[in-house]
Amino acid sequence: MCEGGKMKKRLSKLSIMSIIVGACLFLSIIGSFLTQTSFFSVKQTVVTTTLTKLVQTINDNNEKNGKDYGKTLTVGTSSQISLAVYKPSNASSTNKVPVIICAHGNTNVKEMQFMNYIELSKRGFAVVTVDTAGHGRTDASVINEGNWNPAAGVLPFSPFGDPKETVGTLAATEYAMSLDFVDENKVGVTGHSGGNLALAGVVLEFEDYRSQYQADPDNVAKFTKKISAFYCPSGTAAAPALNGIKDLDGFLLATASGRYDELDTLIFGTHQMEKAAVARSTFNHFTGKTAADSFIPADQDIPLGQYWNSNGRIADPEPGQKLASNSGVVIYNPNYTHPGSMFSYTGANLMVNFFYSAYGVPSGATFLSGTVQSWQVAMAFQILGLVSFFASAFVIGAWLLKRKIFASITLKQNSPECSVKTQDKLPSIKKWQEIVPLVVTFVPLVLLSIFTYKYCINNGASRLRIDSYFAAPVSVAWYTLVSGLIAFILIGFNYVVKKLCYIGKSSEITPNIMATAKVSSFSQFFKIVLFAIEVVVLMYIPQIIAYFGFDVVFSAAVYGVGVPRLIWLPQMLTIFLPMFLLFAVANGALNASTRFKEMPEWASTLLCVVANVLPIIILVAVNYGYISINGHPMADYLGNPAIFTWNFLAPMIFIGLTGRYFYKKTGNIWAAAFINALVLTLMATTLTKHMSDIPFILISL
Repeated sequence: MCEGGKMKKRLSKLSIMSIIVGACLFLSIIGSFLTQTSFFSVKQTVVTTTLTKLVQTINDNNEKNGKDYGKTLTVGTSSQISLAVYKPSNASSTNKVPVIICAHGNTNVKEMQFMNYIELSKRGFAVVTVDTAGHGRTDASVINEGNWNPAAGVLPFSPFGDPKETVGTLAATEYAMSLDFVDENKVGVTGHSGGNLALAGVVLEFEDYRSQYQADPDNVAKFTKKISAFYCPSGTAAAPALNGIKDLDGFLLATASGRYDELDTLIFGTHQMEKAAVARSTFNHFTGKTAADSFIPADQDIPLGQYWNSNGRIADPEPGQKLASNSGVVIYNPNYTHPGSMFSYTGANLMVNFFYSAYGVPSGATFLSGTVQSWQVAMAFQILGLVSFFASAFVIGAWLLKRKIFASITLKQNSPECSVKTQDKLPSIKKWQEIVPLVVTFVPLVLLSIFTYKYCINNGASRLRIDSYFAAPVSVAWYTLVSGLIAFILIGFNYVVKKLCYIGKSSEITPNIMATAKVSSFSQFFKIVLFAIEVVVLMYIPQIIAYFGFDVVFSAAVYGVGVPRLIWLPQMLTIFLPMFLLFAVANGALNASTRFKEMPEWASTLLCVVANVLPIIILVAVNYGYISINGHPMADYLGNPAIFTWNFLAPMIFIGLTGRYFYKKTGNIWAAAFINALVLTLMATTLTKHMSDIPFILISL
């Protein structure tokens, strides 16, 4: 009777938790969607199609809307591209509005531009955001989507080395210009990191095409359009590329390199843009001056936060008013990191004020100060979805373990096969024989995780030669693999140290750590794998609904869940899954063995979570502390890859919690290990830049 009562109570608690998690997922989806559409005052449309069909749509739109601006995008391919359009309520065919094209950085997706499209669209600007080549739903082959054939000798400088590689942003720009509610004379661009480099290519391509048309008397009036405003935050390496622009009239540029930007401070060698040579060259170029006749002498700092052009300083406009000039440059140096330009109050405020300065308040819209921001609400809903996504693993797993097919993987705690011990049978933390092995295992593990990060990130792409992916994610995968191997070495070291500590007391020694990986049969192991797959598949169903139904991604800033594309799954499962699994098994073994009779379960679990995230916290603190003091990262490896340390935080917490939970449920570490490895792999599929669309392994030997 007592046992039945306990079971009923447990079921009741599980049901309540299931309802809470489900409600949070629903609230996240609806809340995110309502915020990003400003409660239906902005119409959101996702366009996922081939380049061939997109080109035809552009042609049809231009013919229907009477637009003729000498298109650069004339030939398409079967490659897939995905865009999202945000049309504010004030925009119509009779009331055309400015449009802003947004491009995300490397290893990201279009939905991560939500700060830009929320804040701009609710102020009456049309916005188009795009998955660039090899990201999200866009094929890696979308590189030269314009079929561009520039005249000999007029190729402008491009940060890509090939000025044709606009990676989908050119298609997004010309599609935006063709829309009937868009004023094709008022086209602005902004992005983040690598997205800014791509957009610089678009600006240069328009510049070259315009010069070709203007050189032809028959077409001199045909191609007069240009990108007229570029807000270039983190990733301002794109700004020097724009020094190749010759026609400065009608072009307004803002650069906003973060004072603690991991990339820009590395590239420019300083966090003080007022002193940076690149800022001075950009300032001189866009004011039409040389170093010799610059407005600012060489011994003085470049002015920050001020608009300048060839006539000198431009008076700051009133809030919401258009700048007195249609050309010029302004340089900012805000106090944010590389991701911070897209996820900070300052970043949103600067971006909004710049586009107001470029175009004024769009017709039919009402001025809304840049200080009035709602993107944080959207991010709060997205974070709620991310947390609920992770939490769903526990309730889904608990329900599945009640199924008859999985009964055999839930071992009785008093069975010989089960390594889970009751609290009173756990080792004592008061014994020095237990403390010493714990210290000599976890302290080196944390320290080595920090030092191997430098080695792996610096050399990962060359050690693990996989040409199908962008170098940085490959380096992160290599780091995960090496960390897993180190953990296994320390597990062996722990066993030896514990044996030495218990010399003469062999009857008291606790089992070795890898005893937690014991299974009774192949059948049981197969069911564990099946169980993990079912848990992960069911976890992703809410994200699939959110993504395809509402274009919402459960995320926290640059880290998100997303929905993996099937064409890239074979590569990810055969290459990255084994590396993540090795790490997850080692981590789970250490986690399951760190339990003591004097420590409550939550305390020992927290200890493992802290051990997982401590290297990340130390890396972040050291990196940004060094930047703040010295003006640049400690070394190259703490530049671009330092951004990826943020993406380790949520998974490391999740791994620590699932490792303990499913170990207590099943008596071994495999269920959690497979769940963790699968989740990491699927997330990496959407947070990785794919260099190839080929659905099989492509490794450089």
